[in-house]
Amino acid sequence: MGRSGTYGAFATPVDFAHAVFEYPLTIAAEADPLVLANGLQLAEDLCPSAYDPGVRVASLRGVDAAHLVLADLDLWECLFAGTVHLDQLRLEGACTFNTAPPAVHWRRWLISGVERVTGM
Repeated sequence: MGRSGTYGAFATPVDFAHAVFEYPLTIAAEADPLVLANGLQLAEDLCPSAYDPGVRVASLRGVDAAHLVLADLDLWECLFAGTVHLDQLRLEGACTFNTAPPAVHWRRWLISGVERVTGM
């Protein structure tokens, strides 16, 4: 990617797999402008927390997230496996995530003198 700055994501879903960001980068959802009955656009600063849940990030696999900021994005199905410096990723605004997977309950079974561990 080019210069440092903030870039709005307009298309969905967005796949950043193996993208290389050379400078600090903010990826943020851009809300559709509100249009008044007279055709004029409402000033954006009146709605600073506007959030477009339709902008989805599909993958950050292979991305160095050391200087990456994600703001107001749907991360429900985002693939984070293989992301480098994930501990330095900054999240701002209303990013949404999927729920945690259900717990795996391990049970030990003794079958013919051989102990077998299975996930249930």
